Amino acid sequence: MKLSVVVVAAGSSRRFGSSKMQYVMSDGRVLLEHSLDIYESVGNIESIKITPVIVVLPPDNASLKKIVEARGAIAKDCPDSHQGMSASIKAGLSYAVSSTTNLEACLIALGDMPYVAPKTIELLINSAQPNKIIIPYQFKADGKSKNGNPVIFGKEFFPEILALQGDKGAKSVLNANPQAQCFIEVQDAGIFQDIDRPEDLKI
Repeated sequence: MKLSVVVVAAGSSRRFGSSKMQYVMSDGRVLLEHSLDIYESVGNIESIKITPVIVVLPPDNASLKKIVEARGAIAKDCPDSHQGMSASIKAGLSYAVSSTTNLEACLIALGDMPYVAPKTIELLINSAQPNKIIIPYQFKADGKSKNGNPVIFGKEFFPEILALQGDKGAKSVLNANPQAQCFIEVQDAGIFQDIDRPEDLKI
């Protein structure tokens, strides 16, 4: 089974106040590098072959492209990134489908979530199936469960993702296919922690 990883990193960072993907962390590396660490630490798992990570970037961002390519990942410009997250997801998945024969699943991750545990990614990938949507969740202190990111979509849902519009990501695909949802319990608060503002960072 072949699985691609698409990291969406083409947002405008309006709430952050500057390019958050290029925010320099305490170790001297930028935020996006920390997010990529998670997925690059996971190699092929049992019978699942993971293709090179695809990172969707805003157009003409040479510095981020250089960082991505230096790590052996694939930088994919998204000229339509201003149209919202759906455009970025479609750009990444479209590239994955066109560049990988017999692709059976795609993990869609957010570039501003650097605190997801690699163990979580392994659990999700081990559960990947062509006809399933794999979603991590964790029980909160109040006993209620909460779903997080990243999410793996089987190839059965690629056409729906490639038809997305607007800035809602792939949430509509999730909602339209409850029978395909497969929930994986994790102990990882990182699945909720996206960086919208500088104060969201763990310094």
